[in-house]
Amino acid sequence: MHSADIAKRLGLKRVMTFPASPVFSAMGSSTMNIAHEYVRYVPGDRSGVDKSVLADALRELGVRATRDLEDEGLDAALADHRMTIVPYKEAGHDDNGTDAVSAAIRDTDADVAALVSDVLGSISGNDWEGLLLSVVSSYPVPQWKLKEQYNDGEVAQAFKGVRPIFLEGRVQEVPVYDMERIPTRKTFDGPAVIESEHTTCLVPVGSRYEVNEMGFGVIEVEQ
Repeated sequence: MHSADIAKRLGLKRVMTFPASPVFSAMGSSTMNIAHEYVRYVPGDRSGVDKSVLADALRELGVRATRDLEDEGLDAALADHRMTIVPYKEAGHDDNGTDAVSAAIRDTDADVAALVSDVLGSISGNDWEGLLLSVVSSYPVPQWKLKEQYNDGEVAQAFKGVRPIFLEGRVQEVPVYDMERIPTRKTFDGPAVIESEHTTCLVPVGSRYEVNEMGFGVIEVEQ
C-alpha cells in the first residue's frame, strides 16, 4: 500500500515527501518533536461509568507522561499534554456519529474533572461498552527554519523516462520524474513516479503533485 492509499483511508487531503530522509538525518530530526502516548481502557456504559474512576485514570496517565519526560532530561512544564476520550465497543470504535472528545490540559484536578464532564455530556448513542483514554505529551524540539528555494523551468526538464508498474490491477507505463529537478510550484497529474536520492513515491491516478518552496513534494490526494 502506498502513502496516498493510506492518506485516503485516513481522510487526508495531502501527503508530503521529504527531499532528504526524515529518519537518521539532521533535517528529518529538525521537523519532529518528542511525543509519548499512554492509553487506558475503562469499561462501563453511559449509566455505569464512574467519573472518579475516569479522572483517576487520566491523572495517572498524566503522571506517567510527566515522569518519563523528566527521566529523559526534559522540562515537563514545557510539554503539551492532550487528553482524549473515545467511546469504545468490543468490535471497535463506535462509528454511530460519535466523535472523540479531547482537550489540552495541565494535569490539574479542575481540568481533568472538566474533561470528564464534557465527554460524558458530548458522547451520543448508548451502545458503547467502555471508554478508551489517551494521554499524549509532546515536547517541542528546537527546529531550524528551512530556507525557501526556487527551481525555475518546466516539468519536462525533470522527466527521466517511463517505467512499467502494476497499478489499478494491470501493468501500465508510467512517467518517472527526478524530484530535485522538478520546478517549484509547477503542478502535474498522476499517475507518475517521483524519485530522489532518498525516496521514491507514487502519484496515483487523479492526484496532483508539486514541489513547494521548502523543497517538499506535496501530493494532493483524490478523495
